[in-house]
Amino acid sequence: MNPLVLLLCAGTSSRMRPIKNKMLISYLGKPILMHQFDNLVDIGLKDFVIVCNQENLSKIKALFKNRKENINFCIQKDLSEGIKGGVMSAENIILSQKKPLLIISSNDYVEKNIFKKLLNEAKKTQSETLIVGKNVENYFPGGYMKINSQNHIESIVEKPKKGTEPSDLVALVIQLFKNPKKLLSTYKQVENSQDDAHELVLDIIFKQEKNALCVEYQGFWQAIKYPFHTLALMKHFLDNLDKNVIHKSVKPPKNCIIENSYIEENVNIMDFSVIKNSYIGKNSIIGNHALIRNSHIGEKCVIGGQTEICRSYIGDFNWTHQNFIGDSFFCSNISLGAGCRTANLRLDEENISMQIKEQKINSCINKLGSFIGENVRIGINTSIMPGLTIGDDVFISSGIIVDKNIPKNTFIKTQNQLTQKENKNKSQKRDTYSQ
Repeated sequence: MNPLVLLLCAGTSSRMRPIKNKMLISYLGKPILMHQFDNLVDIGLKDFVIVCNQENLSKIKALFKNRKENINFCIQKDLSEGIKGGVMSAENIILSQKKPLLIISSNDYVEKNIFKKLLNEAKKTQSETLIVGKNVENYFPGGYMKINSQNHIESIVEKPKKGTEPSDLVALVIQLFKNPKKLLSTYKQVENSQDDAHELVLDIIFKQEKNALCVEYQGFWQAIKYPFHTLALMKHFLDNLDKNVIHKSVKPPKNCIIENSYIEENVNIMDFSVIKNSYIGKNSIIGNHALIRNSHIGEKCVIGGQTEICRSYIGDFNWTHQNFIGDSFFCSNISLGAGCRTANLRLDEENISMQIKEQKINSCINKLGSFIGENVRIGINTSIMPGLTIGDDVFISSGIIVDKNIPKNTFIKTQNQLTQKENKNKSQKRDTYSQ
């Protein structure tokens, strides 16, 4: 089976701020979207439709300009229509291809073996609709499948209360429709309402077909819904580094330590630096006595001497100077003055929450640093409390403790005032040679 693949990439990533275009975040030198695309190509798929929004269309097109696969692009104009809007924006292409339709969300990263399993199951079954269900051990605020003894889907229960889930299977947006014409015609019967139209359409299809099949998946899955999810996906890619990959142009000094790391071309590594289980992008500089572990460093970065970076994503064109950066995500063009610190652990060591829009979201992890946007400058000896966001184009003066989110286009400074008076406390001359 060789279906038409519809990749949904039109979301605006509003819950991810200050991170933008989440599917374009690069890991190991390649954007998430390209990792997903290459996984699909590796199993033999060749026909694609990529649904974009007006803002990201040109950037996504640029990624695929040299590809040989059959790729069409379309724009979803009304983003409020969700999955339905994405599918309907490609209606003419879907109908002209006359193939089964595989719908995939760019928000979910999975291993490529599930696509093989899905297509193999589709060949064996008479079911016209197949949806991947991820086995989860911990509660996830998503749609849970209610299935019968034949693994046929009876319904999808959206965000049930913890402890009331109908199964341990979360429905992923990896959905195969052998008869996409039926899907398109059913969309036209359903008006958008408070509920998502795609969910309503699926309920109709489940009732009509009675044998829609759940394809269970137990491998790696990471939804990219909130900023801290980017660090979990980074860990997945870095954990698969089991040896050093060092470009021939890189000449590390003998007194540095490099373990299970991927070093791109023209990286300058200085004396006594330590790099473990990390990625270093092209043309970056790693200063003396720098410690980088379980982290991703982008292109043309300067990681200054005695800087420690752990479990963090550092984008392109960033500069550090004797800093500690832990469990954080930095976008591009950020400079930290000497002595800046990102706190990543509460005093009570409880899980850290982030303020996302109007909600406080529990990250379910107890080590979480800062999420910093583009074009940010932070003065010396400034500290940033755990789980905070700093928007684009922010300047923060020296010696400040940042304890709340900072919106974009903001200048933060304190009103310190120096007092000057006569010093009446005369110091005694020391005999430097005495005991």
